[in-house]
Amino acid sequence: MSVLLGGLVAVVSGCASTTAPSAGAPAGGQGPGPAGASSTTVGTTPPAPTPTSAGPVATTRCRTGPPLADVYHPDRLTVVTPCATVSGTVMSVRYEQDGDVHFDLALDPPYRGMLTAANAEYQHGWLVAEIVPADESGCTPGSPPRPPHGSYDYGVCTGADESPPPTGAHVSVTGPYVIDRDHGSWAEIHPAWSIAVDP
Repeated sequence: MSVLLGGLVAVVSGCASTTAPSAGAPAGGQGPGPAGASSTTVGTTPPAPTPTSAGPVATTRCRTGPPLADVYHPDRLTVVTPCATVSGTVMSVRYEQDGDVHFDLALDPPYRGMLTAANAEYQHGWLVAEIVPADESGCTPGSPPRPPHGSYDYGVCTGADESPPPTGAHVSVTGPYVIDRDHGSWAEIHPAWSIAVDP
């Protein structure tokens, strides 16, 4: 459910109420990235999203403790809501050099108020979701997912065992709703703690 509050749209999710700036119509283009970073994109020409009704969201999996635990350079992110659940269609999947797996969501109508102008300008009007190395499949709980490198600290494996969803799938995603100031202040679910693929 969304409610217009003086230029802000309040979006009520399965586990939290989220307030975010409303955004205009989506636009094309790729976003800026960190200097020297590269990524591999899967499904860059995804099928157009099928209109769906957002309906009840699957059981959410909010976590206790710091919402940005196991995120490298957490200071680049501003937490808007410590835990939110959104739903939408997976439009692309990217394996980043920093170890994160990005996937972009064409949000269902109740959640589109969570997007910022930067999502429209750099991300085709899609929400960015990121699986951090500590939550990825194959990570042994209690061990570091990869050795620290320079200023990058990847935390400790959680045992969440999350894998990126397939392009074109309709999913519900739970995690902190944040603004990434290093990328033009676009909105993200980062880290994606729980990903439920609809049958």
